[in-house]
Amino acid sequence: MEAPSGPSGPPRPDADGNYDSPALQALNRVWDDYCQEIAGPDDVLDVIGEIAGFSQAQLQQLDQQVRDRVSNPENEAFKLIHEAFEILLEACEFMILEFAEELPDGVEEPDEGFFLYGFDLVQEATNQMMAGHLLGMEHIDAMAEVSCPFCSQLNQRGEPKCGRCGRALPTAVDTGQALDLKEHQGLDRSRPDQDAELTKNYAMAAHLLEGWKAGAVGAEQLGDFLDHLEQNFSGHLGDTDQQEKVIARAPESRRKGLLEALNLTRRGLQMSLDSVARMRLAFEKEDDRYLFFGLGDLEEASRVLVDAYWANKEASK
Repeated sequence: MEAPSGPSGPPRPDADGNYDSPALQALNRVWDDYCQEIAGPDDVLDVIGEIAGFSQAQLQQLDQQVRDRVSNPENEAFKLIHEAFEILLEACEFMILEFAEELPDGVEEPDEGFFLYGFDLVQEATNQMMAGHLLGMEHIDAMAEVSCPFCSQLNQRGEPKCGRCGRALPTAVDTGQALDLKEHQGLDRSRPDQDAELTKNYAMAAHLLEGWKAGAVGAEQLGDFLDHLEQNFSGHLGDTDQQEKVIARAPESRRKGLLEALNLTRRGLQMSLDSVARMRLAFEKEDDRYLFFGLGDLEEASRVLVDAYWANKEASK
């Protein structure tokens, strides 16, 4: 039965609290046809196979999102949806047994038959999937506002600074993207005259700590992020020795300015490493305040790196 819905908004359940889905509709149709001898076993198995293939593909995609750090496996909405696809696969395995010549050892046929038992599991998965989607929509609505990592003031997302304390606010950074230190610490080069410009790495750190405060980011994910930051900052700090050798071959008229920019970069990278070390103290001392102390240090370090970038651009002219 198709779930009723209003003129707008998400679908609503029927009187029994069940939601409809394309999988349920397809199974309903083919089973009715089978019971009326319009369709054969192969037709039913084809529909079951399509649902199983789709569910497997969705699970692979969700697992890849976790590996790419796009999705947090501890997020409640993610867990509901992931488990719903697992239930769908289990349902398909039961429905296939409806047409098996022999049952696997230890498997007994339910009173209602394998197909109807599996169909009930598909309904359960559909309801759970809708619960996950609704929870995700609530999260999206909540993301219209952003909490300042420093003073907890709620601000409209998109505002560059907190209305209470004036510190830089997190931006909607994709936490699964690669850290972009190779491209001048992730600077936006299209706006060289922008005041108080910050790096993408600071924006990503602020975004993750916002999620940490909300309980959407776990300790392992945050620890992995700090590891990546430390590795990249350390790598680029090591690269500055090679850059100094290159500068030594530059025209004398540019050499001084380039060296000053390079030393500013070294300072910013060392400040960045120190800020990561300070954030790690939160785990050693079991005190979240160190995360936000370190975030403040990273903000200052990112400003130094921005200054170093534009100093280098000026010296290179």
